[in-house]
Amino acid sequence: MKQLTLSRAFFALFLLAFGFGQASVVQMPSDLDRYFKREPPYAPKVVFCTKAPVAKDSSKAIEVDVVTSDSTIPWVDWDFKFPYIQKYLRIGGVEYSTLDILNKVNATRFKILQAMQRDMRSNGDTLWLDLRGMDKQPDFFSAINFKVRAGEGAPIKDIDLLATGEKACPLDSAFDLLGIEFKFKTSDSVKVDLGKVSKMSDAVATVVFDIKFKKYGDKRSMNTAFNYFTLEFPAVTPEDTKNWPLGIAGDRLTAYLTKDGAQTNVRLDAKLDAIYMPLLVDFDRLDTFDIPFLENDGFMIEGELFRLGKLFRTVNDYYKMTGSFVDDAIDDDLKIAFKDVSAGFEKYANKRVVIDDIALLDRALPDENVRYDDKYFVSLMNPSRVDANKKIQLKNAENVLVYKITLDSLKYFGKRHFDGFYAYGLDFDIVAYAKQVVYASNNSWIVWQESYLDRIDLTLSANVHSLDIGLFNVKFGNGSNDKEARLTYKVSIYPWNNAGENVKASLELSFDSLTVLAGNMVMETLKNKNKKERLSYDFENRKWILPNSLKRFSKYSSDDLLNHVYAVLNAMRSVNGIAGTDVATKFEQFVFGDSLNNRKSEILKKENGKYIKDFADVSKFAWDYNYAWHITFSDNKKRDADDACKLVFLDENKNEIAFKDGISKSKVAYAKIVFRFNFDLRPDYRLEFVAALRKKLAELPSDAQVRLGFDSDVFLEWLVDLRR
Repeated sequence: MKQLTLSRAFFALFLLAFGFGQASVVQMPSDLDRYFKREPPYAPKVVFCTKAPVAKDSSKAIEVDVVTSDSTIPWVDWDFKFPYIQKYLRIGGVEYSTLDILNKVNATRFKILQAMQRDMRSNGDTLWLDLRGMDKQPDFFSAINFKVRAGEGAPIKDIDLLATGEKACPLDSAFDLLGIEFKFKTSDSVKVDLGKVSKMSDAVATVVFDIKFKKYGDKRSMNTAFNYFTLEFPAVTPEDTKNWPLGIAGDRLTAYLTKDGAQTNVRLDAKLDAIYMPLLVDFDRLDTFDIPFLENDGFMIEGELFRLGKLFRTVNDYYKMTGSFVDDAIDDDLKIAFKDVSAGFEKYANKRVVIDDIALLDRALPDENVRYDDKYFVSLMNPSRVDANKKIQLKNAENVLVYKITLDSLKYFGKRHFDGFYAYGLDFDIVAYAKQVVYASNNSWIVWQESYLDRIDLTLSANVHSLDIGLFNVKFGNGSNDKEARLTYKVSIYPWNNAGENVKASLELSFDSLTVLAGNMVMETLKNKNKKERLSYDFENRKWILPNSLKRFSKYSSDDLLNHVYAVLNAMRSVNGIAGTDVATKFEQFVFGDSLNNRKSEILKKENGKYIKDFADVSKFAWDYNYAWHITFSDNKKRDADDACKLVFLDENKNEIAFKDGISKSKVAYAKIVFRFNFDLRPDYRLEFVAALRKKLAELPSDAQVRLGFDSDVFLEWLVDLRR
């Protein structure tokens, strides 16, 4: 099909000017000298010997870092695998995952550093190292090299611990010590899956740690830091992908692992990259959108660590490849046969990023603003399921093709806080919609006018055990038949919506059953038999919306409770006779903690520069409040003493309810919290304090009943109505 891309030169200049060209990749250095740099002011010389000579200050051993067996890269877990490469590698007849390999290397590094700590001696700024005491594990490693050089700019040399034997000195002069390199080869060939072509290849692996020295007076320290892990496959070369849209950059397939993520040297073919339009979107801007609960976070896709911008740079490659398949499929009657587009994937499918599916809307839209329905998309990546007769008819006018790109095998990086609970092991789905504007002329010329990312839908899901709703805690499930709640968090991102909101979000929790608790005391239970009840999140007011039958438990927040404590503090500060006294100072320490005596607050914690609550529910608050009170104001340090803050629950007639094993026979109608302040104050100061406190309490927004008075002590009673 004849084609013309509108303003090709303009778009090329645009992309170069604004950085929308090739995806940014981690380029591993061709020479290690670029990676190892001496850090002034201290870089001692090292002499490698099997036995260190007696030095002037030989009693001073160099200090090395404390090394643990923890994973070098936290996000590499048991499920991690490199793209294209089988999960397990056989080394020395034993199968190892990537995490197994890193742990093995880390354990050997630990033993080497132990030996260095034991056997390294110094004389001024020259160090001698005895190599004999180091555990080298030759059954696993093919080489363990110290990377050294004679000085800045000099070539880097290797001292192989496996080859030094009993040599007196492997090198006869002092060198800069730059790093430790661990090398090993697979004992069996590794399967490399490049879409429709699979090959077997030996793998050569390298793990490198930097070494850095510091000096503090007469003391010296040496620290190691992970640099990179590479897997090279000499048998997989550009020749294997010469007719593919995606090819190998370099002379062999190579996988890289750094602290920033994992990737390979597979790249989009240069011809396709030059001809077909990219997704015109500011990829960097995608990382700046304010997504509630997901700010500045990344995603894992088969080992690759992405952010949205980087993710869609990679999707962009696949999108351009799909554009080439569509172009090839347009016939002289301006029809696009789905089977012909799908045939491109049959021939070339090569998943650099795990793309579950690319689908094309089964009709061309006459206008970019016309709505479309998800049910009319046709999958392109499963040719056996494509209707051989299904086609799109282009008109002699503007046509809008809509693509749906679905990613799979995504894993959320780390835990996530969702205002009331932490979610772990999040499942992550991403679906993107892209539009391609095509003009078809009467003489069968095709003009590709523009191509852009229209919308991104993110869906996170995870199991949730419990939810903090302020004064109470909600527990989901019953530990047997009823399951935990299921989080569904949906986010839609509109990159081109400059006039309105770029991000729209919804957050829900579905459940089988739930229990509202205060400590171990059951307030209410709810069975969701018909699955109609859900908890939803109000983003504007930052609170959870409970089912109607439970809304009374979320009327008052933990802030409402803490505001009464702050009111007492502010009242004390406002009375001249109390402010600055020992009583006022102690109460402030009681609330916020005593940093001088290294005692933290029992009811608050500091997060992002602000004090927030540090208790699960009102019962835990009373428990911690009493403990903090007694260690601050009295010698009675019993945590279960409740004379400073007493919590009781009342029935409809305001009679106290008794609980047995967390269960009561009466329905909870009220929660009553009574604070007692047994401050040693002069009578006139006490009256001023009560007057000031009454004024502060009147300023609080809560509509709960508050009673203030004094007998032998000043007391404050807060009655929370839980009836409606």
